[in-house]
Amino acid sequence: MTYAVQVLGGICVIFTLTNYAFQGSHVYIVFIGTLSSAIEALLAVPQFYLNFVRKNTSGLSLMLIIMWCFGDLYKLNYYVFSESPFPLIACSVFQVCTDTAILC
Repeated sequence: MTYAVQVLGGICVIFTLTNYAFQGSHVYIVFIGTLSSAIEALLAVPQFYLNFVRKNTSGLSLMLIIMWCFGDLYKLNYYVFSESPFPLIACSVFQVCTDTAILC
């Protein structure tokens, strides 16, 4: 087995055990939800950094970034109008700001 497969397997085991151990804990559920939203919010940051360092956007599809922005705006709209928890709204705002920075 490769190292990556072993690490992925270990992560799966750890999350399976913690989910089983804390399945009734509201704090754990909120923590996992916030963590997953924060990780998702950071997905476009490496692209922004690469563009910033290169000082150009060569090879980057404009349509891809526009679709990212549209999807993130839709998600933000849903979170705001469904009165979702603040961390979800904050992560969504961060995503829209990152998409806008990449577009600029």
